[in-house]
Amino acid sequence: YGDLTVHQTPPNTQGLTMLTALNTLSTADLSGGRADPEVWQLMIESLKLALADREEFVGDPELTDVPVEELLAPEYGESQLARIDLDSSMQWPISDGLNNTTTFQVVDGEGNAAAVTTSTGFQLTADAATGIMLGSRMRYMEADDEDSPNFIRPGAQVRYTGNPWMATNADGLSLLGGNIGGDTQAQVQTQHFLNIVEFGMTPAEAVA
Repeated sequence: YGDLTVHQTPPNTQGLTMLTALNTLSTADLSGGRADPEVWQLMIESLKLALADREEFVGDPELTDVPVEELLAPEYGESQLARIDLDSSMQWPISDGLNNTTTFQVVDGEGNAAAVTTSTGFQLTADAATGIMLGSRMRYMEADDEDSPNFIRPGAQVRYTGNPWMATNADGLSLLGGNIGGDTQAQVQTQHFLNIVEFGMTPAEAVA
């Protein structure tokens, strides 16, 4: 994105969603800034398209073909941008073409960095004998659509929402972040990134 390389967690997480949204926005005109309704329309609609692709493609990479390279190709981002109409809002479903989550980011004195998001899901049960927490991630599996990349089957890893991110430039680490919020993570992360890179906010301003 510009002179930054944005890094995300791979499938089976939803990290690809932020990257596909940024791929769509990378050639968009965001010069109007945060006060411009057209900028908001571009951001919102690009996230809708990214979420539609998440639903269509992201699942356990051992069991389904997640077309990462195709989704992140510049020409795909341009074709997605061309689908956005500044005068109308796409309605779901769109074709492809708060919970117990914690996130932290840390950088040490030598410049090593970690972006971590961990979650038990939206509800959990703890086994009294072992203390093991049984999460609710299977809520993201699909029981009715056999063509879904998240169709329930033995050994499948469900699509996972925890997806912290990093961005680097020619000098090394530039930004890192993450947030809680289940399905909203990719949307909020995209806004945080654009607030800093496009709109000149400090990280604290971007989060606020």
